[in-house]
Amino acid sequence: MDALVSATELRVHLGEVLRRVDVERVVTVERGGRPRAVLLSLAEYQRLQGAGASGADLALDRARALRQRVAARGGLVSPPEDVLAALRQERDDDAPRLR
Repeated sequence: MDALVSATELRVHLGEVLRRVDVERVVTVERGGRPRAVLLSLAEYQRLQGAGASGADLALDRARALRQRVAARGGLVSPPEDVLAALRQERDDDAPRLR
């Protein structure tokens, strides 16, 4: 479960907030009632670093793996790069033109 603290609470109670990070893994810091920063536990940070790839990279890797599984069963699938290019072109063709 994520925790929420104000920037003032963080400044005044840093030690306590750090202990909360260890338990809750993520603490969101607000300033002026709006989220401004996130504190992560070391374990959560290392997990994210281990992922090491952006969401787009992960999606492309999953698409490639799916393509290999389908091809192994005798199906035909376009390469993910071609599918993404076609989807981007379709999106761009449908986008309203700015003048």
